[in-house]
Amino acid sequence: AYQIVYDHENWKRIAAYLNTDNYDKIPILNRLMILNHANKLSYDVEQDVELTIEILSYLSREKNIIPFLASQSVLNILAPKLINTPEYEPFRRFSLDLMKSAMSHIRIFDHRQDNKVTEYLKRQIINMACRFGHQDCKRVAVAKFIEAINNKNLK
Repeated sequence: AYQIVYDHENWKRIAAYLNTDNYDKIPILNRLMILNHANKLSYDVEQDVELTIEILSYLSREKNIIPFLASQSVLNILAPKLINTPEYEPFRRFSLDLMKSAMSHIRIFDHRQDNKVTEYLKRQIINMACRFGHQDCKRVAVAKFIEAINNKNLK
């Protein structure tokens, strides 16, 4: 695997393009690579944290489930860096908004046509949404747990 090293200005251009309605002109595999490279960017200085968030912002329009999973590793890197700072709460809300967007775009609770990979990806997104405080998380988790117990008892 290779990684392209962009300077700050090119990263800003990439972020700006991703945040247009033409983001899907970048092929899905390239969007995944950008998010993967943003992983390294999120380890660096504070200015790069802001840039990483600019890059992730495009996900509010993303229709494909896979980039959301790629963003999970970036969010997992940023969360501990920001947890005890004033920036954590805006970051948490931003992350939660991304997960809400993912949940609405990919019909998170509709499993009729899901294969095992899609089910796994959806579970990862639900876990992230719960971690960032999604309001329905407990309610849905309890309902699913009760449903599973009832279905198990019926068999």
